[in-house]
Amino acid sequence: CLTEKSHEKRERERQRGREMIRMIVWNLGWAAGSFWPGVILALIASVMINVGTNIMKLAINKRLLLEAQDRKRLMRTPQWLLGFGVFVLGTLFNFGAFKFAAQSLLAGLSSVQFISQLVFSKVILKEDIAPVAYFGVLIVVGGCVSLVVFGQHHTKNYGPEELAALFGRAPYVCYMLMAASLSCFSWVAYTSIKQSVARSHGETRFSHSLLTMAQRQMLAVLYAIRAGIWGSQSVVLAKALSMLLAQLINPAPEHGNPLKTYETYFILLGFAAAA
Repeated sequence: CLTEKSHEKRERERQRGREMIRMIVWNLGWAAGSFWPGVILALIASVMINVGTNIMKLAINKRLLLEAQDRKRLMRTPQWLLGFGVFVLGTLFNFGAFKFAAQSLLAGLSSVQFISQLVFSKVILKEDIAPVAYFGVLIVVGGCVSLVVFGQHHTKNYGPEELAALFGRAPYVCYMLMAASLSCFSWVAYTSIKQSVARSHGETRFSHSLLTMAQRQMLAVLYAIRAGIWGSQSVVLAKALSMLLAQLINPAPEHGNPLKTYETYFILLGFAAAA
């Protein structure tokens, strides 16, 4: 009887502890305000990134039409530099959008790039557009409208200590361990396939021309797995950095200067590694 009572008491204490942790996590951070500036910045950023990419591609295409001796380095090509500048500016706009709106909303809105890609491929690169692509645009537009209407709009800003506490929670740590394991597996498999292909053809160096269609697809999948894992983490950490940058520009009294906390530099290093 005493054993059962002590077991029930420990269970009640555990339950109270779990409730307290949920309350602490729920009360972290403060509201970021209206989400509309984030939506507008994200849309502008998506278009600018796509415009910049197409201008750079146009400069590369023009360069390839020249004789080898007449080709300048891309860094000395004004058109390529213009495209690169637009791309960088769009990336900065995208970075700023994270401060105002939920990441899940902004990630979905980034699909606007596919719409702008359709337009600019036709206008800038003079490429033919398949009719089915226009149907895809309608689906993307419908998805974006649904996100803005029904998705999570508002977000919170967090201080360095709060971000460190959120990143240190057990679910996130477990996810990172699984993601790192999957990334290592995909990297080992990717490297092994390339080495195996080179050996089977008696070559000392790998070349994509040696691949079969099935091998090309497998390498693409393995590469996409790694890119998706680390790309998603770079987005998460970019949002965290945008919060810290906002606090640096407009300090919150309860958190102080983010540059004076070691958590900021760990987040910065993580972003650099993931990017």
